[in-house]
Amino acid sequence: MSWAAQASLKLPASSLGADASERDAEDAAVAERCGQLRSRLGKVSEEDLGYVLDAFTSQIRETWGLRRALAAERQQQGGMAAAAMGPRRSNFQTQIFEAEARSAQKQELLETELCSELVREAKGLAEHVEILRARDRTRDAKHAHWEEAALRLPGVLKAEGALRQRAEAVTSEEMHLQESVEEWQCQSAAEILACRFEVNDLQKQCGELRGELVQAQAVMSISSSEVQAAAEVVGPEPSELRDWQYSRTAAAAVRWHDAGSVFDAFASPVPERSPRMMPADFGHLCERLRRAQGRRPKPDKDRRDFADFAFAAVFGSAADVDRGTFARLFPHFALMLHELEDDKPEPKAKAKAKAKAKAKTAPSKPKEEPKEDGEGPKGLRTGKDGGASALAKLRSFSRCVLAEYVWLDADGVTRSKTMTMTARPLKVTDLKVWNYDGSSTGQADGHNSEVLLKPRAIFNDPFRGYPHVMVLADAWQAWDDKPAKNNTRATCAETMDMYKSLDPWFGIEQEYTLMKPGRVGEKAKIPLGFNKDDSEPAPQGPYYTGAGYNVAIGRPVADEHYKMCMEAGVKISGINAEVMPGQWEFQVGPCRGIEMGDHLTMARYIMLRVTEKHDCVCSFDPKPKEGDWNGAGCHTNFSVTPMRSPGGYDTIIKVCEAFGKVAKEHIAEYGEGNDKRLTGKHETCDINTFKYGVANRGASIRIPRDAEKAGRGYMEDRRPAANCDPYRVTNIIMQTTGECLNAEIVEAGAKMHTAFVFIKPHAVTDKVKTLVKDKLTEGGLTIKSEGAIKAEVIDKKKLIDIHYGAIAAKAVMKKPSELTVQDKAQAEFEKQFGVAWSKVMEDGLVFNAMDGAKKLGISPDELGKKYDALKKGETIIKFGGGFYCGKVDSIYVINGFYMNMRSKFTAPGTSIYYYEVEWPADKMKWEDFRGKFLGPTDPAAAPAGSLRGLIYKDWSDLGLKAQPDTGDNGVHASASPFEALAERCNWLRASMTKDPFGKALLASGLNVPTAKKWFEDPALEFEGGKKSVFDMLEDLDAGDCLKKCKAIAAAN
Repeated sequence: MSWAAQASLKLPASSLGADASERDAEDAAVAERCGQLRSRLGKVSEEDLGYVLDAFTSQIRETWGLRRALAAERQQQGGMAAAAMGPRRSNFQTQIFEAEARSAQKQELLETELCSELVREAKGLAEHVEILRARDRTRDAKHAHWEEAALRLPGVLKAEGALRQRAEAVTSEEMHLQESVEEWQCQSAAEILACRFEVNDLQKQCGELRGELVQAQAVMSISSSEVQAAAEVVGPEPSELRDWQYSRTAAAAVRWHDAGSVFDAFASPVPERSPRMMPADFGHLCERLRRAQGRRPKPDKDRRDFADFAFAAVFGSAADVDRGTFARLFPHFALMLHELEDDKPEPKAKAKAKAKAKAKTAPSKPKEEPKEDGEGPKGLRTGKDGGASALAKLRSFSRCVLAEYVWLDADGVTRSKTMTMTARPLKVTDLKVWNYDGSSTGQADGHNSEVLLKPRAIFNDPFRGYPHVMVLADAWQAWDDKPAKNNTRATCAETMDMYKSLDPWFGIEQEYTLMKPGRVGEKAKIPLGFNKDDSEPAPQGPYYTGAGYNVAIGRPVADEHYKMCMEAGVKISGINAEVMPGQWEFQVGPCRGIEMGDHLTMARYIMLRVTEKHDCVCSFDPKPKEGDWNGAGCHTNFSVTPMRSPGGYDTIIKVCEAFGKVAKEHIAEYGEGNDKRLTGKHETCDINTFKYGVANRGASIRIPRDAEKAGRGYMEDRRPAANCDPYRVTNIIMQTTGECLNAEIVEAGAKMHTAFVFIKPHAVTDKVKTLVKDKLTEGGLTIKSEGAIKAEVIDKKKLIDIHYGAIAAKAVMKKPSELTVQDKAQAEFEKQFGVAWSKVMEDGLVFNAMDGAKKLGISPDELGKKYDALKKGETIIKFGGGFYCGKVDSIYVINGFYMNMRSKFTAPGTSIYYYEVEWPADKMKWEDFRGKFLGPTDPAAAPAGSLRGLIYKDWSDLGLKAQPDTGDNGVHASASPFEALAERCNWLRASMTKDPFGKALLASGLNVPTAKKWFEDPALEFEGGKKSVFDMLEDLDAGDCLKKCKAIAAAN
């Protein structure tokens, strides 16, 4: 029924009463008005009235209730009641009275314009009157009806309750007058009523607005073409999902009940009430639709019928209008459609089964990011944060995630700030780099105060719960991207990465003291368990691991902290009460490498948060109470792989001895005020004394009894104070241990030479194998392994391409201008060819092999043959390892031999035969191994007794098809210990962390990624210029090679 029609129902004053006579008078007035409407609409067929719902029945009832409440309030409180209800309620009342007058005057006009609506609403009013009379005969009958409805529709009632709660929250913010669901319903009805009367008032005063309203009604009509357009908007989703979205869109519009209020809501940039329809609205209207049609529930039919009914009932049957015009008229409606698409429901069980079956036959899709286990809000997104631009597009942040960043300030105190994110991060890279004012934390000046927070670890937020997170971050200066003041984590991370191969494990026993709070800003001085007058309790003794009142003082704090750390994902492994009242300990670990500092820092922060609500202060002071009381430490348990391995007890002793040599350096890193704690009393060693022992709690380092018995294990450094920085502690422990153990590893790697030797395919015969093996044995070399590698394997695994990577790059990929030719090599070039290298480069006479073949107009194979005919010292020169320049006709070609080299190693039926050999470094220098034992690249110039010289001399007797030359010179051997490592990793798939020289290289300071990058022979800055790594290390002995690798790494 239109609001004008409702306003014209002149109910007598007695209809606002509560007794039966007043209700009868009300029903009589309603029936009389209904009869008048029926007489005026007598020509309308009953069939046209058959598809109507009582969609507005409940609202009419609420309107009457409002009027009764307002009348009763006027009678009881008079004019003061309106003021108490607030300006908005008084405004609703005034608008109702004014609208009734206006509606009465314009009744005829509105009934003509909305004739079809009056027809439907008149029928609904008649049915309502009949239902009202039947239900309200007695109060018992009314209660029975609602009980029956509740039994039939428990889900609907539950959803309606949720809707009432939501409405109550919204209206409480705007009105601050709601105290119950009934008050909200009254106010909601009044609000909607006021909006509709406002539309009527606008229609009366503005003819232009009336024209736009008529256009809007035409735009929002529903027809077959509009249904098809709606399906296109939804996209190629399953039919069930399209129906659902379609019905939700219709339901959102029905919430406003008529075209006028739809226009008012959607044309407004920020409507007062969301047009979205809650599930309770949808279910309730569907139920009433089924009752009107007299049939059983059919979910699919309910959705389709409800959508048809909603659009037909609200928007009429006007002609279709272009959707673009509709979007321009009602931009908010387009936004609502976008929101509905983001709010898709979970498919039902059958739909899931069908989707699963379909997925098996469908083509595979890219793998999605794994989702976090656990329950959270429906529709929660995971992965990378969308940032402010994504947040700006959201209607609500209710499904967002809170991320609390935690870091250390200049004094090592934890700080935090929280941001809202669009998704729950699954890994650190999903988080953004944030910033803060460093001048307020002692880490920057006021004129340049921005400090960056770089995320390092993610923890669950135990205070806010899932899906929120806490983020451990470290601070970096925004102006130069260097670690900010007291960012000790950066240095620790580098150390842990350097000694990653040792796999360090840590476990820290954090002691702390719960104190009675002092004045704000002042340090707490009295521990829990001590009297307010500072008098001392009974001496320590019963408190350690004790239980009971006045014994285990502070247990609620310790227990809650334990639980919170577990929920956060901190690796907390235990707690216990300590020897002084109010003193406790929690243990974190075992943790590997840098995560020790991360987990302990987060555990400390959680402790500070827990004490906020327990009216106490957590102190990490190493000596919180003077006198005959224990201090508070941070005992650090530690081990590396050699300690945990069989025979590791000897390693533990070596490390303890190494710690003793740098005892003062360690104490400097172990916390402030430690001298008050390390007195030689109370289970400590004097700060100026260092000693270690088995099961000795009075020593600097305690070795567990179990470690001594097992012959392996860990050690406990008891010196760190409770207030120590865990990053500084673990950093210096790892540095001292790493240097101690690496010295042995480097020394062992420098004592032995290990090379990779193989017979080239053209020379693989049984006689050559015998010759090479005998020569190796006679030379004092030990053969660690040997074997054949077939051409098919070489081709498939691209072993030769990796082996000759630098040669291939110079021959094909790089231009001559990109290559580095050393000054010495340039001088030799000018001496040999009579022209300066810079001159031929300037004249454009230098080409790589690929471009050289094109320049000469010949094939790569033909270029290879020409190149093989060149003679060293005359037409070809060696610039460095795998770097040759030869004069072919009138141009100079780089590595022209490579064009046919690969085919020699990959021809079917061929193979190489390799030997992995080693010998003591003091028995033969690497330079002699290559120059005298193996022979130079040109076998014709090789010493007669060298391998290449022997093969060159006896090539026919050895079964070769041709005499060896520079390219096919019989045997290859590594040019340096470093190249030997690279070749073993390539051909034999050796592990750098297990290879003797590889371990020595890592122990010298290189990491695995850097070493592998060096395997590609890059040009690096060293001693004033860029040089090839292979060239800088060529022919060096193992010890010198390790030292130079360390120096090159430091320079880069």
